[in-house]
Amino acid sequence: MATPALVPAPALPPDLSFSVPNPAKFSASPKQELRRYVAWLLREAEVPAFLWGPEVTRIYGSNTDFEYSMWAVKDEAMKKAVQVLNEAGLRPCKKGRRCAKHRSLPFPDQHYHKVLKHFNTHVSHGPDDRYYMLSSDKRLPDWSYSCVQVQRMSKDGYPVIIPTPARYLEAVCLQSVRHYEVQDGSDFWNEERYAMIHILEDRFTDTLKLDDLDEPWHEYGKLNIDRGYGDRAGDYGGQKYRLFLYLDMKKKGQLPPPETKARNRWLRPIPDLVREWGLPLDLLD
Repeated sequence: MATPALVPAPALPPDLSFSVPNPAKFSASPKQELRRYVAWLLREAEVPAFLWGPEVTRIYGSNTDFEYSMWAVKDEAMKKAVQVLNEAGLRPCKKGRRCAKHRSLPFPDQHYHKVLKHFNTHVSHGPDDRYYMLSSDKRLPDWSYSCVQVQRMSKDGYPVIIPTPARYLEAVCLQSVRHYEVQDGSDFWNEERYAMIHILEDRFTDTLKLDDLDEPWHEYGKLNIDRGYGDRAGDYGGQKYRLFLYLDMKKKGQLPPPETKARNRWLRPIPDLVREWGLPLDLLD
């Protein structure tokens, strides 16, 4: 089979100040210029994509640490996205799974992650879009914890699409549930889940509200941020409910298999947790 030709990288957009798209020109921490450049490359090539991961939670207002930029690309567009980025000089890491930067992550394809099916497949944005918004949206905070490069972006720059906070919280909670029992990847999704719950309970920002969430994540969010409600349910923090969702969705075939199979050695046997927490025993069937 003939090797497909690389898609030529288009000319640089006018709002970017640098002239050579060489990864060595960027510092270790991703900057707005790189963010806009990747967004522009993929959109010019008609590749549906959006920014993803801890960089997004920083834009929402968290203090999450990160040293990488993650993008979500539709499975069927992955090959084209890789061709475009390779041609532009953004090469996949040659260390593969030995790369120290990615050992704690769910390992992405060529460091370009295949994304979940939780989001609408039509990547667009608008003032009332449930799934996507621009990183310059006025609903986002215009401040950032100690890192001025990761905050609401200026409307003057090239637009970068990100998930809306509610849909992102739902997506990372779903991934956290999906990886409930496994070792690799679960820490990453749990850290994102904690960061988004912290934003949800922040009374000084309107970035994310409980009523923005759909079920079952509205219930999960309420168990996390409403102490009185959580205590009355005997589940403040939502740990019982999270296990219930994992077993119920798994039983109904609503969860794809986790990306890795190595079980979390610190996790107690699921049947023991079900009995201790008083969950329905038929969840174990």
